[in-house]
Amino acid sequence: MKEPGAVALPAVLFELLSMPDPKLTYSDLGLLVAVTVSLEHGRSIFPGGLVEGAEDERTLVMGRGASTGYHAAEGCPMDVSRTLKRLAEQGLMTFSEQGGERRIGFGPRLLEAWQAAS
Repeated sequence: MKEPGAVALPAVLFELLSMPDPKLTYSDLGLLVAVTVSLEHGRSIFPGGLVEGAEDERTLVMGRGASTGYHAAEGCPMDVSRTLKRLAEQGLMTFSEQGGERRIGFGPRLLEAWQAAS
């Protein structure tokens, strides 16, 4: 039974992480979970971010002043935009960036996996 606001990770993530030449990294997975939690709850966990829309059409909007809350450890930087693009390339998120504003939504592959599971 799914708890309201809970996030179910689709099996395709295991495939994308475990292949000989992985299509995702563990950092990608962490950002996917953080964004998905925001979208599922309809509220941003990112300071300065907001969620627009309803249900499967929700979009996380992160303007210029929004923070990912990520502080790169020395020698371990994370390019959030590049990570979001990689997630979008895999169909897990939708992502656009214009004028310093990032818009992120549920991707078709993620939605299809959830629909197939229900």
